[in-house]
Amino acid sequence: MHIRNWVSGWLTLAVFATVGGLVASDPAFAKVDMDSLTIGGEARIRYEGRINTSLNSNSTNESAASHRIRVNVGYDLTPDVSFFAQIQDARIWGSEGPFGLSAATQSGIGAVSAQNQNGSGLDLHQGYILVKNLGVPGLSLKAGRQEIMYGDHRLFGNFGWSQIGNSFDAVKLMYSTQLYDVDVFWARIFDTEVGGGCGASNNNCSGVIFPANGQKGTTNQDIYGLYVTLKMVPNWTVEPYYFLLQDTRPFNVNAAACPTCTFANTPQAPDQTRSTLGGRINGKALGFDATGELAWQFGGIASGAAGQNHDLHINAEAAAFRAGYTFDPVPMKPRVGIEVDYASGSGCTTTCGTCTLNSTISPVNRTWRSWCGWAAGPKTFRASGDCCAATSPPPTPSTKRSRDRPR
Repeated sequence: MHIRNWVSGWLTLAVFATVGGLVASDPAFAKVDMDSLTIGGEARIRYEGRINTSLNSNSTNESAASHRIRVNVGYDLTPDVSFFAQIQDARIWGSEGPFGLSAATQSGIGAVSAQNQNGSGLDLHQGYILVKNLGVPGLSLKAGRQEIMYGDHRLFGNFGWSQIGNSFDAVKLMYSTQLYDVDVFWARIFDTEVGGGCGASNNNCSGVIFPANGQKGTTNQDIYGLYVTLKMVPNWTVEPYYFLLQDTRPFNVNAAACPTCTFANTPQAPDQTRSTLGGRINGKALGFDATGELAWQFGGIASGAAGQNHDLHINAEAAAFRAGYTFDPVPMKPRVGIEVDYASGSGCTTTCGTCTLNSTISPVNRTWRSWCGWAAGPKTFRASGDCCAATSPPPTPSTKRSRDRPR
């Protein structure tokens, strides 16, 4: 047995050496410019312990270990054309094992594979192609899965605190000059197209292959965005923006999976048109820094009571301001500052039902940070907005919902 293992090991090494030699001598491989190839990675392992997670005495404490492993590769095909891909594995330690009464009799990789059901933490976090100077100097195009980040990440960000993070399947057109930058993008959030081979008992769907019966999903959720950065004054920027969340899925699209889901308690709820108009000012001078941001959301959403007619109105606003001073001559350069965050409350009364709306438009990202946001960790906090139907009575002080609270 020892001799067999020894011979097997040497044969394996010989096979790898032969294949490696053939690959290295291949003319196609020789054309690869190794200076244009970038390989990187990240390993983030942490243990979290949370006490009174929901900020009330009824919540139990919890703790868990988790990791985020990322491996990425980038290659510059030309000085203006590059490719980037990033694979990520994010999971809580011990979450793959068997659960329930059968845990005692199941173990090993078979149990891990059965539990995953293609729902493991391994996924493509980013994968895109970037084309610079697209016909015009300063014009760039990025297409594929990518992180989208603007300002202080209040509306769009990569949510780096989370082990999973945030990325979008999007196409973004960017134009940059010395005085201003303009970004225009489109991101697909949900698509009702069902790939061939997908079914209730089959999680191993066949990707982009369309069903043989010719049925095609026609309802989706998309986000369109315009973000402008004006750089007229040194060290200061003025950043107006507009985002449109358009969802044409029917109201009860998730009825089977979540019978209790409503427009009020579902992030990125179906059947809505939500516009966000806002701006941000950011800058620093002589050790002082300041940032101010204001956003207004408006549009309509369907309550489900009268079909797809957006019978509820969206009207919400949020604002943030922070300022500080950095002591540059002092070792470690300490900074003192203040931040104030505001989000509108709900104008609904008990006769309106539960019509408080989410005001976030990008999934899994904290919208307007408050002390609750810093204290409770990477949860999704949303500003609520007035959404009462036109037939509802005006709010009364005794029933009006509180403002600036987590949802």
